[in-house]
Amino acid sequence: MTGSPRTVAFFCATYLKPEMHHIHRQIHAVGNGWQAAVIAQKVENLPEFPVDRLEVVRRSPWRFLARGRERYLGGGPWQITQGEAGRR
Repeated sequence: MTGSPRTVAFFCATYLKPEMHHIHRQIHAVGNGWQAAVIAQKVENLPEFPVDRLEVVRRSPWRFLARGRERYLGGGPWQITQGEAGRR
């Protein structure tokens, strides 16, 4: 492959809790012309789980409203339709 390596992104809400060794192994197993990038909302234990590319993004300030709507207004999570469930 020529040029710069392609990127595969891993999203973890919290990077990386002590019991999440399996995720760290997956991130470092990426190879063959690929590079790993991690996107997280919160960072913990970075010295224990070093990573080359880490982007920290803020949670939306409106997140609590969306959660309240789902919980109290009965919207619930989106459901797939019968047509989508029957596709192969």
